[in-house]
Amino acid sequence: MVKWQTLKSEYVYKTPFGNLRSDACKLPNGQIIERYYVNEYPDWVNAIVLTKEMKVVLVKQYRHGGEDFFLEKLKLVNRWMKRFCGRLGRKLAITLMRHPLN
Repeated sequence: MVKWQTLKSEYVYKTPFGNLRSDACKLPNGQIIERYYVNEYPDWVNAIVLTKEMKVVLVKQYRHGGEDFFLEKLKLVNRWMKRFCGRLGRKLAITLMRHPLN
């Protein structure tokens, strides 16, 4: 496989929470994509809570951007476990991904 070549790169929008970048790219077959948008975010960690029955614990959260409530994986795992379960989990599984898919 051959990587895409970045011909030009410029920031469309920058904030402390993330950036939006526009790249002009040349594909291995020679095709040019004038505007390929890339979301840049700081590193973060995703975690899920599993019950003994291996079921995922979800919470209902309001998201203003979607103007509704959504079921989401629980994010503040340790704080939630201690608060609602009275203890922390016995096992901690960690999966790291340096460059999430765009």
